[in-house]
Amino acid sequence: MARRELTVEEKSDAQRLKALWDTRFSGEMSQMEAAHRCGWSTQGAFNQYLNGKIPLNLSALIKISSALGVEPGEISPRLSRELEIGGRKTAQNDLTPLQPIEAWDSNSPLDPDEVEVPLFREVELAAGDGLSHQIEYNGAKLKFAKSSLRRAGVPEEAAACAFVSGASMEPMLPNGSTIGVDTSTKNIVDGKLYAIDHNGELRVKQVFRIPGGQGLRFHSFNPDKNNFPDEEYSPEKVQAQNIRIIGRVFWSAAFW
Repeated sequence: MARRELTVEEKSDAQRLKALWDTRFSGEMSQMEAAHRCGWSTQGAFNQYLNGKIPLNLSALIKISSALGVEPGEISPRLSRELEIGGRKTAQNDLTPLQPIEAWDSNSPLDPDEVEVPLFREVELAAGDGLSHQIEYNGAKLKFAKSSLRRAGVPEEAAACAFVSGASMEPMLPNGSTIGVDTSTKNIVDGKLYAIDHNGELRVKQVFRIPGGQGLRFHSFNPDKNNFPDEEYSPEKVQAQNIRIIGRVFWSAAFW
């Protein structure tokens, strides 16, 4: 099937992105590094957006603007306008879409294809600087379809939910979002989102392995790099600061 022709606005997006890359970033990072910051395993996708082979969408705009540390409007004013009126909901398309959720208590009946997932209301996963926490569980649960968890590759007994607090992962995870965590998946896949226990503080970050086994790098999606810079931790700091991976974030939901 022939690739469709880009619209005038889509071509303008690609031209702005290419000009921005050539004038400000090409000498500072490789396309591979930019792709990794976007959560892509190869530079192919980044290169196609950069050269106008495929049109930008909201998800790609958010990832690329965050990776480069620029405002989305510098790349695509048209998509930035959609972002401002709530289009950010589509930016989470790399998190597994599940059926609508509802809170319930121990007296609520389960359908045959449903499973109860604990919702930790007293534990806020800090997407900013971290919040001291005390793990408490007051019995609240969310209902998930077993089939949805299977499609996401999440064992029923390993699924848990909690709230996100802070602005560092906006606009992908707004303050107050609910996330689902697969506690059985602790191995790092570069660019994926993970819940992290950082010396007794629960955080959500995009995680990368530093090449050569030199530690971990935490990346925030918020393009305000002055307040949310990348954080690097050597193996010694990982141990000294009691950093451990709780699990991979596989789902999220938020009110807009």
